[in-house]
Amino acid sequence: MDISFDPSSIPMLSEALSLAHTQTTVGTAMLAENLDNYKDMGDEMVKMMERSVNPGLGANIDIRC
Repeated sequence: MDISFDPSSIPMLSEALSLAHTQTTVGTAMLAENLDNYKDMGDEMVKMMERSVNPGLGANIDIRC
């Protein structure tokens, strides 16, 4: 089995690795932003559901003694 190495391919390999790293970094940043957005939407949905169960809760105060 003959394995040969072409030193002229190093710049292309380096460029490919750099591109892959950039794509991974961008993808991770986008995923983190989406997760934050979904968390915010989930929090808002929970608040909305809590308000729908007791829509008048806290609207009136009984001050009679």
